[in-house]
Amino acid sequence: MFNVRYEEGREEILTGTQFIRSYIRFLYLNFMEIYLAIWTSVDFDYIK
Repeated sequence: MFNVRYEEGREEILTGTQFIRSYIRFLYLNFMEIYLAIWTSVDFDYIK
């Protein structure tokens, strides 16, 4: 789910704010995808 980069054998650990921001972005993208799917399905049903 979250990308953890390994550079020169050293692990880059996400800080709290970066973790929260990436998590919110992940939820936001999923919400938009679901919203668009529902909107298009409702729109298609309306056209029919």
